[in-house]
Amino acid sequence: MQISIIIPTYAPGAYIYDCLNSLLVQTSGYRYFEVIVVLNGKRDPYFSDIQNYLTKHDFRFELLYTEEKGVSNARNTALNFIGSRDSQYVVFLDDDDKLSPNFIESVSQKAQPDTVVTSNSKFFFDDQNNTEGKDYISKCYEDNINTSYNIFKYRCFLSNVAIKLFPLAVIGKTRFNKRFSVGEDALFSFMVSNKIKRIVLTGYDTFYIRRIRSNSASRSRKSRLTRFNNSYRLCIAYSKIYFRSPFEYNFLFYISRIVATIIHLIKKE
Repeated sequence: MQISIIIPTYAPGAYIYDCLNSLLVQTSGYRYFEVIVVLNGKRDPYFSDIQNYLTKHDFRFELLYTEEKGVSNARNTALNFIGSRDSQYVVFLDDDDKLSPNFIESVSQKAQPDTVVTSNSKFFFDDQNNTEGKDYISKCYEDNINTSYNIFKYRCFLSNVAIKLFPLAVIGKTRFNKRFSVGEDALFSFMVSNKIKRIVLTGYDTFYIRRIRSNSASRSRKSRLTRFNNSYRLCIAYSKIYFRSPFEYNFLFYISRIVATIIHLIKKE
């Protein structure tokens, strides 16, 4: 099997090398995966720096560049690139995060063409001596480790695209909606949810490790009008997807996405 690890990056700091270093020590070895880094926005000096790092190591890699900014565009660029290759699965890895050494081996063992494999998760604050903690995915993992699959119960796993292995058979021609800079992960996951037959969990000791940066784009404060407009457009997008094919999507899951979008807006007020 072949896994493409997609890493979008924009004007990265030293943390991207922590991310890439976590791939060097994968217990699976390098034969099961390739690394696709997509630099977007400003090219120099980042492209040559990343290229110099990658050429020093033995895993297979591709370094792509797109002038258009945005994580969704970067991910789409990678998905379009691997469409003509022999990859069967995708892992979305943010450039400031890391994988536990057994991540690729663990998700590979449970991989199926119609099954999403998700791991446990934890986080650390970049400015607090790497102190680790549990996050909402950790809670979701612990709540569902002994439960049978139901997309409504497992909906928390589909609030983002990281922390899991996606079969390309599930993704198909679906791409990230570039109109959204917040909520794009959950929207993408909802779009492909009609192709997911199961979600299975790895062992407890397999982790996706999230770095929390105070200056990251996801934590920057948006205006009230911007947040309301984004939430409104997200609700419209979910509704269009659902009502275009209402028998393909789970109704309760659809409603939960609408409710979650509204709650997220209210909590930010």
